Amino acid sequence: MKRSKSYLTIAGFWFRLSLLAGLLLLMVLAGSDFRSVAANRSANRPHNPKVLYVPLDNRPINYRDVLSLAEIAGVELLTPPAGILGQDCSPGDTGALMRWLKDNSHRGDAWVLSWDMLLYGGLAPSRFHNKDVTAIVEQIEELQSILKEARAQDIPVYVLATAMRSAASSASPKQPGYFAQYGDQIFYLSQLSDLADLGQISPEQEDRLEKIRESIPPVVLANYLNRRDINLMALEEAVYLTEEGFITYLVVGRDDTTPHSFTQLEMRWLTALMEWEKAGERVDSYPGADELGGLLLARAVNHLEQRKPKIYVDWDTPWAPYTIASFEDISLGDNVELHIKSGGGEPVKTPRRADLVLVMNTMDTRDRGTPETELQLEDNFEGVAPLLHHRELACRVAEWQHEGKPVAVADVAYANSSDQALMAALEEAGVLPGLVAYAGCNTAGNSLGLALAQGLLWNAAGDAVADTVAAVAEYNPEDITENAVDPAGNDNDTPSETKQAKAQRQCLLTRLGKDWGYQTIIRPALVSKQPESVGIGTALGTNTVRNLERKIKAGLDEFFRTKISPFFKQKMKIISVTLPWKRLFEIDLQLEFN
Repeated sequence: MKRSKSYLTIAGFWFRLSLLAGLLLLMVLAGSDFRSVAANRSANRPHNPKVLYVPLDNRPINYRDVLSLAEIAGVELLTPPAGILGQDCSPGDTGALMRWLKDNSHRGDAWVLSWDMLLYGGLAPSRFHNKDVTAIVEQIEELQSILKEARAQDIPVYVLATAMRSAASSASPKQPGYFAQYGDQIFYLSQLSDLADLGQISPEQEDRLEKIRESIPPVVLANYLNRRDINLMALEEAVYLTEEGFITYLVVGRDDTTPHSFTQLEMRWLTALMEWEKAGERVDSYPGADELGGLLLARAVNHLEQRKPKIYVDWDTPWAPYTIASFEDISLGDNVELHIKSGGGEPVKTPRRADLVLVMNTMDTRDRGTPETELQLEDNFEGVAPLLHHRELACRVAEWQHEGKPVAVADVAYANSSDQALMAALEEAGVLPGLVAYAGCNTAGNSLGLALAQGLLWNAAGDAVADTVAAVAEYNPEDITENAVDPAGNDNDTPSETKQAKAQRQCLLTRLGKDWGYQTIIRPALVSKQPESVGIGTALGTNTVRNLERKIKAGLDEFFRTKISPFFKQKMKIISVTLPWKRLFEIDLQLEFN
């Protein structure tokens, strides 16, 4: 077998790091000779396409939520059996996943694939796997042979991958066991190594770098750096596969990143490779991870339907595009443009031409991990008063809606929660039922990508969801009373909805329940009352999980009854609430409405 083209650059890169760390990482890499074959593109696409989807992991945001998004556009999403996707830190069965992809390769009109799932068994396992170079190379060769079949069938393939996270502390969840003791030192080493590679390190920082290196056992550092080396090699091979036509479009997400880290150092090498291989238009990288499945689904649908929706971005403040959100390393403005490109859209400077208005609520991306007000369950969910800037933003949303413009709201002011003041303003303006999308979860990139993906898929659905916006013109918040929903659950004021319009409403209600009801109101109260829940990522026992699920369901029942149903004039029922990974970070919510 021939040596992989990435070997020399990778070895040179890690030799520099090994000098800093006092280690020499020797690797022998056997690769494959990737050959390019011209492929003819067909313009004939099915009206209701089928998309093969291998998710990043089985968390709802990557799995169930993407299935729901597909329903909006009338797409049949074909996914591997849940049992082979892994659970939490237990990796998915990569061998079974490859077999499933090969066996079903003839069924999809487009593919959306997670590189991390196919090679490592998921996002978390990519950070602590013990696979050697030979095993990864063999998997890439097997995947290449499957992608070759897709290319022969003229099937577009969209791949989401992630640059390995540079965890910020010893408390970071889902990391190798030694992070509990050495996580802080590894992160500082990461920052200082990046500064050294840039030539921006001071003499004092050089001394500190040496002391930190000496404080980490060589076996620990070798394990960590070797894994980063292997993961970066795999990303380089993904770039080669893209340049040679096996992958139609590749996104490398930078999961929970910072301006200086090993991740930044690696991405400079990967960016240089992209430029060298002239793959820049078909490969992008930006902060984010969990939103990429939905976003690439939107891109696949837009490609199959030969659409390129025009997106107008409405910022809450003039300086918001120039701010950098928590856990990210580029400006929000740049991140928005890259997300729009990944979803198959096109940014426009005037709303007149727009197919979708993307509203960005940033409030300077406040660097807080919890909502501004931790409300208790018995407080009846009374939120904080909106500020003038929130009311102005809500008024603009109302104006867009009454002009017939679909509006998606990306609420990125806080990490992992909605902005209570914004939600109060949207309530006052009566615009919540007319939104085509909303998201306020996890990082800014996650919220941005999910809101945008739903808006793009809503746009792709066309006439099938047109009544959603048409109904807004007749909506008057002053008509809302406590008896807006009759006891039988009938809704005589709302036009009959298509299946796809109901799917859009389901996605919107689910995000409001998860991001506003749970993350912003219920979760902070539970954390304050649950001694064993030190953090939202803390693993919980089975009995504790069951008890918490009952409390969350009761809280969400009350939230939907008092805060959502009256505005949507629909009767809603929580079917189930689960903590899928036995932690408070995320919930799986199943909702039923008339």
